Amino acid sequence: MSRDVSPQTLVSPSPSHVAGPGLVIAALLLASCAWNDPPVPRADSAVVSRYRAGGYAPGTALSVGSQTFVSAPTESRPWSVTLFRPDTHAPSPVIVFLPPLGERDSTPNAWVGSWAGAGYAVLVVQPLAEDADAWSSDQARRGDFALVARTRFAPELLPARIERLAFILRQLRERAAGGAAGLEDLDWAQVGIAGADLGALAVQGLAAMSPEARRALGLPFEPAAYLAISPIAPRSAEDTPTAGAAPVLVASAANDVDDYGVVTDPAVRRLAFDRFPASDGFYLEIESASHRWMAGHAETPPPLEQPRRPAAAGDSQQDPRKKGRNAAAARRDNVAPENEEPEDAAAVARNRALHEQAIKARAAALTRAALSQGSFEAVSAAFWDYALRQSVPARDWLVNAAPRWLAPGDRLKHRQ
Repeated sequence: MSRDVSPQTLVSPSPSHVAGPGLVIAALLLASCAWNDPPVPRADSAVVSRYRAGGYAPGTALSVGSQTFVSAPTESRPWSVTLFRPDTHAPSPVIVFLPPLGERDSTPNAWVGSWAGAGYAVLVVQPLAEDADAWSSDQARRGDFALVARTRFAPELLPARIERLAFILRQLRERAAGGAAGLEDLDWAQVGIAGADLGALAVQGLAAMSPEARRALGLPFEPAAYLAISPIAPRSAEDTPTAGAAPVLVASAANDVDDYGVVTDPAVRRLAFDRFPASDGFYLEIESASHRWMAGHAETPPPLEQPRRPAAAGDSQQDPRKKGRNAAAARRDNVAPENEEPEDAAAVARNRALHEQAIKARAAALTRAALSQGSFEAVSAAFWDYALRQSVPARDWLVNAAPRWLAPGDRLKHRQ
């Protein structure tokens, strides 16, 4: 059994171009001045800690291990599933997570790590190999990513995706019943289905089916909860989930549009929740986050361009030919050589102030993104505790406390 490090840490999306060429500091200090390393923008850990402390606390974060299960050698269509679960291996409710387009079951995901660290067994499944390999297809190699996405999101493929998911989960359930190592203590009576991007489409498809249809499909359990991240509104009433479904959480962002052009209007995400007539439904909207961030991906902001140490007088790195030309030109014009002339003090101060403002802006953006991560992790953990562990305090927190606790701009809507 392979072991991974504890849950993935999400680095939040960067704001749009905090730093630019106009903020770059080049040779700001006098040649005779000592150069100190510039400050590095960081999230305000104290602010983030206070925010998390005031939210939902599911308990001590647990270390997480992982194990990948693969199909039998005789299987004509190979599959693989990666299980993330606490190292304690105590009895655990199950979350089945369907990843975004172009990703595999082993792709690191911040939300998967967070849920496993909260005591859940998370099975990551990409049902169709073509979905996992989308970005290495012939169309993708030609650069037609929009065509790839439109093809994979086509409603005609949804039944095959759901049927394949049911088949793979049935295989795992049979292995668990047979005592397969690593699949012990999974509570198959309490299973939630989650998905992001393309995975959310499958979540919606399952929720739209009647319990009888899911049993006929061969799904080896009845889902107790649904979580759809960045879903798309159903195109017709036939695709709308049936009334009386299990509790649902829909999560999106105020500007949740994807890079491949499937969704260009974030209102489509909100409409998906409005058409999800769950018996107990929640809609979480993050004020500032990218579509990729919502899917659970670490996004490292591009580094702020740092000032370089100016060359001191007599620095061996300085081009001697340039120095000679500068000196010759200076003698001709009867002025001091260029490499000996100090930079204007006002320009130095102005550029330093601009750089400090850029650092403060980046730090503020990182802090805001860390708060958003806290928002998503707390709300989703409370949702799973309510739906899969029947925690009354968790539901009370979602309904009453969470809307008041969320950071400004983030919001949580409840509908019964």
